[in-house]
Amino acid sequence: MSHQAEEFSAAVKLVHGVDSVVDLQDFKSANKSSMWAKWIDPETGRRSDAVHGYVHPILDTQTNLHLLVQSKVIRVLFEGTTAIGVEYVKK
Repeated sequence: MSHQAEEFSAAVKLVHGVDSVVDLQDFKSANKSSMWAKWIDPETGRRSDAVHGYVHPILDTQTNLHLLVQSKVIRVLFEGTTAIGVEYVKK
C-alpha cells in the first residue's frame, strides 16, 4: 500500500471509525474499507470497466447484442451447445 493510501486509510479510521482490511471481498469484513485497484484505459488514461471497455464500443455495430439495465438473468437458453438467448426479469 502506498504512503498516500496508508494516510487515507488512517484518516478514514480516525474520522469515521472504519478499519481497513486487505481483502474486502471475503464476505467477513463488512463495514470496513479497502483499497481497490483502478482499471485505467491505456489509450485514454481514464478509469475504465468491462462494460465501457468491451460492450459500449460494439453496441452500435453488433445487431444481436442488447444491453438491458436493472434486469436479472434467470437462465441462458441453449439449442444444443449454442446459447440462443436468456430468460430474464426486470427489477
